[in-house]
Amino acid sequence: MGWYDQDATQIFRLPPKQEAELLLDLMGGKDKVIVHARQAIWKKEYAWAPQLVNCAYLLNPDDKEVRRIKGEALYKSL
Repeated sequence: MGWYDQDATQIFRLPPKQEAELLLDLMGGKDKVIVHARQAIWKKEYAWAPQLVNCAYLLNPDDKEVRRIKGEALYKSL
């Protein structure tokens, strides 16, 4: 079976940037995602915060605020 995890939705996935663009729009945009990621860090949800902000990161990896939030959450999870 190899990589197949028995979830058919994993077979034909969108490219990561396209998925990030759609999810970011669905979540209300970058500013809302940043607010929720900061709240996740405050709640010590260090696995959730970088996953959440990763949509914004994939679309603009040079965004300093997004990089800082992702880095802070990853660092605190250690």
